[in-house]
Amino acid sequence: MGLVVDVEKVRRGRQGSSIAFVLWAEFSDEPDAAELRRVSSHVSRELGSDEPPFAEQWIRSARGWSAVLMRAVEFRDGIRWLQLFADYYGDDVEGTVAGQARLSGGGLGRNDVTRGPVTGVAYTTGDLRKANNGRNAWWYVHPDVTAALVAAAQDWVVTPGCRRWITRSGGYWGMEMEGLDWQQGWFEAIHSYVNAEVVTRQTKPTRMRSVSFWPHGRVTYAAYDPTLSLGERLDVARRPLTFAVEHTNVAFVATRYPVENVWWPNHGTDDDWAYVHEPDVRYNEPLLASMVPDAHGIQVVTKAHLDRAGNLDDWTVTNVGHGRYLVEASDLGAWYAADAPDPAVRAKARTDFGDMVITPELIEANFPWTSRTDLPGHDGQIHRYQD
Repeated sequence: MGLVVDVEKVRRGRQGSSIAFVLWAEFSDEPDAAELRRVSSHVSRELGSDEPPFAEQWIRSARGWSAVLMRAVEFRDGIRWLQLFADYYGDDVEGTVAGQARLSGGGLGRNDVTRGPVTGVAYTTGDLRKANNGRNAWWYVHPDVTAALVAAAQDWVVTPGCRRWITRSGGYWGMEMEGLDWQQGWFEAIHSYVNAEVVTRQTKPTRMRSVSFWPHGRVTYAAYDPTLSLGERLDVARRPLTFAVEHTNVAFVATRYPVENVWWPNHGTDDDWAYVHEPDVRYNEPLLASMVPDAHGIQVVTKAHLDRAGNLDDWTVTNVGHGRYLVEASDLGAWYAADAPDPAVRAKARTDFGDMVITPELIEANFPWTSRTDLPGHDGQIHRYQD
């Protein structure tokens, strides 16, 4: 019977010029992701057009092998590609090609977890002034760096006994994954979608880890495991700080819910950054190479950051190589043992850090763009908290 393309079921996986599909199929000889990528390339060449559809993000899901067909501008072109793919395998496979269902991403909610150490890292990007005025959804980090990050992130996020999900923006919701042959698929999802998140989770007892890639080099690494001591949880949070330290602009460990994006502080709460709103950092990301959004108990910074600091005599500063430095508070319990840092400790830290912490005045004095019109869709204003 072979592989049957169910056109109506495939249609539910379509969004714009892409089609997320899954093979509900049994192969006589089960392929791996590398073989499926090879066959996909062959099928695209067989179509013969200058810009044929192509499949990427091959991941073994709980329902079967899945992928996303890109550049299927016309739906019929996508169907033709899928039919050629099915013809390639002939009678060596039996099943159906269908659209991916849009399911839960496996993550927990705020009511399921407590606050704890969450890591944020901003990696070095290309020149954002050339990246569609800095307002596209691109990841914009060098592919070699991204590949190394994905490998390190997979090693960190996968824990024994936990199920695994991937969630991609663009309408393709969570998909449970099987095995470990999804590094390349995650890498491709980052470049195509950003946000691209992998969550691993276990119940009884509840444990979770997640890695979320966001536009322009920002990543959130979160973990929840109530069986660990504070010291053990901080050890888990520290590991991502140096995954690609030579390509890191800034990294920090904050106290947040591990289901939140650490780069989006909740306005009007203890999560607020010191002097600016989230958009002021997002729209001025080049400043992260020499400034931090706020003071934290643990952070990795560059020499350019240290040159801006006030007085770090009460901090432990350790050279971690490649011109980066680990800056830690002497009493980490004051930062991470409770639901929020001790207010007096954080206030002193902000003073200690001086001009290393982003302020409206520092953005004005170091504005990274040629003009405010470099950022279409943003009003070009710096939103002070007192406004």
